[in-house]
Amino acid sequence: MAGNLDIVVEQGTTKACSSCKWGSPDFVNPLKGTCIGHKNHLGGIWKRLIPDYYNCTCGKYEEGEVDFREHV
Repeated sequence: MAGNLDIVVEQGTTKACSSCKWGSPDFVNPLKGTCIGHKNHLGGIWKRLIPDYYNCTCGKYEEGEVDFREHV
């Protein structure tokens, strides 16, 4: 598994971006997606692109739902 916060491809991972609370599928191509699991030093959301929504993971993986306050 990924030891850092970079998104990496891991075929067959049990911690795929598709089941992470920070991931969301792309509207045009649902095999790809975006990750909102990071904020910059000013508190703004840093959106990362996920090249393979079902076979990528990172060290920030968390199951659950995103709370509205986590977007603020």
